[in-house]
Amino acid sequence: MKFSKFTQTPEKTFYVLQKKDEKIFFAYFCIQITYYYSKFFLKYFSFMEFTIYSLRDLEKAAQKIILNSKYKIFTLTGNLGAGKTTLVRYLCKTLNSPDEITSPTFSLINEYDSPAGKIYHFDLYRINSIEELFNVGFTEYIDSGNYCFIEWAEISENELPEHHKISLILKDQIRHLTFN
Repeated sequence: MKFSKFTQTPEKTFYVLQKKDEKIFFAYFCIQITYYYSKFFLKYFSFMEFTIYSLRDLEKAAQKIILNSKYKIFTLTGNLGAGKTTLVRYLCKTLNSPDEITSPTFSLINEYDSPAGKIYHFDLYRINSIEELFNVGFTEYIDSGNYCFIEWAEISENELPEHHKISLILKDQIRHLTFN
């Protein structure tokens, strides 16, 4: 049996058997429809929730976040002491960074190495205006194409391209994490 080209899309080429075996074509067509709908679903409806009881749970959540991420920019919000920096530590570990991950509270930006490229870790808690943000070169970091993890990102939300949002809330010694 020989295959011949039926039609082509940017991502996939459809092939059909020269004998026009409808069952094979139909099966391949269904796979393609599922593929396109899953991409649509992930883009517009991807939402994950985790309940974190231990550091191991946080590490597993970080692995799932990196595995399911579409963008390289992540904002992290949550109450003080919720574990945003610890989550970034596990996200960087998942990206195989050999560096020690620390809070950039006073430096505003920490830079780490990884096989995936540079990783930028921001803590915008002490930034009072958008001008201050621009003065530290925020735009250049964001536009670099590298991973950016931004704690206390509220002041920067309107300046960011498409990105993931992570919320980490500590309540009654249990952390609730959402990712989208």
